[in-house]
Amino acid sequence: MAYTDVMGRLTPLLCAALVAAGCSPERDARDIEQGEGSAVGVGPGPSAGSGEPSGGGIKLGPNHCPDVPAGYAVGEQVNEVLPDYALRHCDGSEASLTEVCGAEGLFLFAAQGWCTICQGVSVNLEEIQAEYAPQGLATVLVLTESTTAGEPPDGDLCNIWRTQSPHEEVFTLYDPNGTLRSLWGGGSSQSAFIDRDRVIRSKLVGVGSLDELRAQIEAVLNAD
Repeated sequence: MAYTDVMGRLTPLLCAALVAAGCSPERDARDIEQGEGSAVGVGPGPSAGSGEPSGGGIKLGPNHCPDVPAGYAVGEQVNEVLPDYALRHCDGSEASLTEVCGAEGLFLFAAQGWCTICQGVSVNLEEIQAEYAPQGLATVLVLTESTTAGEPPDGDLCNIWRTQSPHEEVFTLYDPNGTLRSLWGGGSSQSAFIDRDRVIRSKLVGVGSLDELRAQIEAVLNAD
């Protein structure tokens, strides 16, 4: 199925679920960055389905966080070690990206509730995670805005996104304070690709190509 067809089918479904929150196709399409996205250079909580960390059979959690590699600093730029953020599980409990330490690679996707591209990518996250789970990938979806641009998300919206696709093996969280957005510095439909040492290897903003997402994931998983 074409990516544009996926977006076209998903938007009405999410709008139906979000009607109480005031979602509309017109607002979803507003202010969306439609470009192909640009790569820059070349970690969340219990899984939504089982309630336990999942990552292709490998052990995940804060006890598996690696030391900061020699010569690297903690920061938000490519080739820096991913910092932690104050996030929430969909039930409102505290969440941490250290809960996916131990993964061979991390695909971190930040979505905005009003963003149509984000909705389209979200549909495919479970498939992507299943495809790369045998190689130790962990996939984390974090909602950073509500259905209205600039407004914070909440647990209700998080649960809608978690169940709409549904996401059984994707860690689904929300960012009530907007702290994660500084990782990209703006834009929508934001992805980051982190290696086993928690080093940020690349970022994408406004990307809608599943081929590009897969290419970045494979680069991280195959890194020396």
